[in-house]
Amino acid sequence: VFDESNIAMTMVYSIGMLIGFILWVFYAFSLRKVLMNLLSKGQEEPVHLGGVLTFFFSVIYFQYKINEAIDAQSDA
Repeated sequence: VFDESNIAMTMVYSIGMLIGFILWVFYAFSLRKVLMNLLSKGQEEPVHLGGVLTFFFSVIYFQYKINEAIDAQSDA
């Protein structure tokens, strides 16, 4: 059941998944920085995007903040 090729493939897969996760976190926080700069332009106080929410809910949280900024812009 456990031969050397199976263990080697499992190790390669695990390392690939770890690298993918690290890249995902890196790009999520890079996008967070860009969005904070973009959404803060033309506003009186800067927009803050939370780090914990970015980590756990990145795509959903970013969409929420973008929609919030659009709503604030249309109300003004």
